[in-house]
Amino acid sequence: MFRLFKALSLGAALVFAATNVQAAAEKSEAPTQVVGATLITPAEAKALWDRDVKFIDVRDAPTFELGRIPGAKLLDYIADFSQENVIKVAKINEEIAIYCSGPG
Repeated sequence: MFRLFKALSLGAALVFAATNVQAAAEKSEAPTQVVGATLITPAEAKALWDRDVKFIDVRDAPTFELGRIPGAKLLDYIADFSQENVIKVAKINEEIAIYCSGPG
């Protein structure tokens, strides 16, 4: 579980930055940072999880099935990650944490 929280700190919280994400997806490269997102530590991720903040995993389905933060919802970065789909998981003003495997 610590490894997943570590991945969260590397991956960042991508809070509603669909424009930047879409542009990177079209270039087949992951962004290393997203304007408006907050990079958090594993301890901060754990505190969010303890408060029942919703977690969204943006890795692909096979990686998600290998292990994930308990209760996380899958929105594959390439296939499913969009503002429309994020809104299906969390309300507009609701705090969320989005994680991946990190850049590279």
